[in-house]
This record gives sequence, C-alpha cells and structure tokens, in this order.
Amino acid sequence: MIRPLQELKTIKINNYVKKVNRLFIDWKLPHYLRSFWPAIYDENGNFIYTPRYRKEFLKKNSNKLKVDIHEVINELIL
Repeated sequence: MIRPLQELKTIKINNYVKKVNRLFIDWKLPHYLRSFWPAIYDENGNFIYTPRYRKEFLKKNSNKLKVDIHEVINELIL
C-alpha cells in the first residue's frame, strides 16, 4: 500500500527513531512535495520504505546545453 509519508510522525531507521519533518529538512525536500511524498506500508499499515529525495530527481528546464569533452593524449615514444 502506498500513502503519503507525512501521515507518520516518526519513522524508525536502523534502530534510530527520526521525526518525519526532520527527515524532510535533512533531505532538503521542497515544501510543495512534502504533503504527498510516498511511503510504502505493509497490509497491517506498518511503514516499510520511502524513497530518498535528491535534487537531481527534479527536472530543470534550461536553454543551456552542457557538453563535457574529454581528450586523451597519447604520447609517442621514439
């Protein structure tokens, strides 16, 4: 079952209890995503997993094109 993580007050990660709100702050999760950030629960409603947030998850619109050019120089030994 998938429901918003914000429904929980705390979660247990590696035998450490952490407030959900603090977790969102640590991840720097934008406020507009916090109300519906997903969490997976078992059939009894026990929390199982939530995906971690990273800024790279959000697609940024940009008119810039970034190209990385790597050049390998072979030295010839005569």
